[in-house]
Amino acid sequence: MSHEVMNGHAPRFDATSGEFFVRDPEKLKVLAHPIRMKILKQAQLGEVSAKEAARDLEEPIGKVSYHVRVLADAGLLELTRQTPRRGAIESHYRATVSMHLDDATWQAVGHDVRRLMLAAAAKEWSADLHAAVETGGFELDEALLANAHFGADAEGLVELRAALDAHYRRLLEIEASIAARMENDPDAEITEVNVGLAFYEGANTPAANAPFFARSGGETYPLIPEYIEDQ
Repeated sequence: MSHEVMNGHAPRFDATSGEFFVRDPEKLKVLAHPIRMKILKQAQLGEVSAKEAARDLEEPIGKVSYHVRVLADAGLLELTRQTPRRGAIESHYRATVSMHLDDATWQAVGHDVRRLMLAAAAKEWSADLHAAVETGGFELDEALLANAHFGADAEGLVELRAALDAHYRRLLEIEASIAARMENDPDAEITEVNVGLAFYEGANTPAANAPFFARSGGETYPLIPEYIEDQ
């Protein structure tokens, strides 16, 4: 199964011109910083310069330029072009890897790096979810929000992992077919979507222990804890 750390728009990464899976633990360690992860995500969507990234991330240009150099030195970004800008040169980069990680590499980087990367990803994911709620993203007829908390034996853990792995791979197939249709129909109406999967040992918090499943369009199946209903 691949572990993908994502935020915002799904990456339009060209696997034919770069590594689809990150398999170098040293490269992965470089990404154990939230700003570098964000820069790489931007560079997967298209060319990006330090100036553009600093503007989008609302960070000082000096700080972002440093992180761009670190990513480039590690081979995670490659220079695509340089543009003269008022006596200076603006360098543009693209990603050379996706954020898909194979299991061996994920384990090889060690606990501390994994924790830093997961913390950054969880923070971005949470922010995106809250923004979607505030802006009506879950009013989409096909929208879905669900979680489940239950005990599982060893066999159950394997079954859950296999089911989610198959589901994730199917998502990638659907994304590829959508991209192919979009190329043939540039005027098609596009809805930017975010699909997330998480499978982990629960922290035994009240929120985690409360199952929730709801669809915005069509039928709705809410299982909402009383403390939420009372708000």
